[in-house]
Amino acid sequence: MSAHFERAEILLQTGRPADAEKEIRTGLATTPQQPQLLHLLCRALVDQQKLKEAAVVADTLIGVAAGWPSAHLMRGAIAYEGGRHPQARADATEALRLAPNTVDPHRLLGWVAFAEGRWAEALQEAEAGLAVDPEETSCGNLRALALTRLGRKVDSRHATDSALRRDPTNAFTHATAGWIKLERGEKTAALDHFYEALRLDPTNERARAGLVEALKARNFLYRLLLTYSFWLTRLTPRSRWAVMLGGYFGYRLLLSFFETTPALQPYAGLVISLWISFVVFSWTGYDLFNLILLFNRGGRHALAARQKYGALALAGCLMAAAAWLVWAYWVRSNAALLAIAILLFAFPLTRVFRKRTGWRVQAGYLVTAVLGVMLLVGLTMAITSGNMVVVEFTLVGLIAYTWLGQLLNR
Repeated sequence: MSAHFERAEILLQTGRPADAEKEIRTGLATTPQQPQLLHLLCRALVDQQKLKEAAVVADTLIGVAAGWPSAHLMRGAIAYEGGRHPQARADATEALRLAPNTVDPHRLLGWVAFAEGRWAEALQEAEAGLAVDPEETSCGNLRALALTRLGRKVDSRHATDSALRRDPTNAFTHATAGWIKLERGEKTAALDHFYEALRLDPTNERARAGLVEALKARNFLYRLLLTYSFWLTRLTPRSRWAVMLGGYFGYRLLLSFFETTPALQPYAGLVISLWISFVVFSWTGYDLFNLILLFNRGGRHALAARQKYGALALAGCLMAAAAWLVWAYWVRSNAALLAIAILLFAFPLTRVFRKRTGWRVQAGYLVTAVLGVMLLVGLTMAITSGNMVVVEFTLVGLIAYTWLGQLLNR
């Protein structure tokens, strides 16, 4: 192996991917078709979150080493990180064909299946990987998570305990155990695992995100929201849409029943208020409790930058809506209800700061920008001429976002 490869490997192991990239490119300048150096360059780029560059290098790697299983696994792993699951699945399948008795292809196929909500398939791949290597940590964690999503709580508990016994100092295993316990409602035990994971690896993003959720779960209302969210994630995408549509049409039928029954008409307003409160809370609860954590010293340090920005975006919408209400009251305008449009704009705006992959990033920016411009134009027209047409269209768009926006929020 070349000296450039060895130095770059050491730099990667010591957490210096940028320096490793420079070393690798120096080596590639003399041997541009060297598969091991190209593979290592992919690792260095991924460690720097340069996924697009890594994908290009991975394609080059496949071109010079199409029969090397590790080349396909690397390209598949990069595709998985970028949310391109079909590509990741295809590469993992090819790697499995080239090396049928190895654990890595099963691991990648399992995580792709898990990301797509196919829990049974994820479990099958995890167990296939463990059949090859019973000590493989990632497959053990995947098996525990898949069992949890399948509702097999006892088996999941045994799988989690077994993974921790095999490798009690593994940060990823503790983070996984924390998420599983959080999903079971064991927030105190979850916090312990997240703290331990961060002690072992302070850069563990999965543990940090779990810590934030566990801290917010101390609040009863957020705990209800988290339970509802976990329940939804256990459903297939088709079932989730059925739940949302069923809830909406059920609400409309109930409202219609109240309206046609004179004795119950006084309660129609209560039903509307409860429904709107549920929708608003289910969409803003995540950022609302992040905003609360901003005023907590420990919680503030646990929040990632994008979570802080999302919380501040929600705060901005709340303050803008309040300012609009004060102005409408001061000038005795009948446009006070337009504050609802400002509040609804928090839905797409806060999701700009959520972690997305692939086409959803650009689509989220575009939708938010269009709705934002429409809102500004509509409010300006409402102030200057009393024309409410643009605001009405904006409201329709914002309400539609609460349904169609589910496509962008993965």
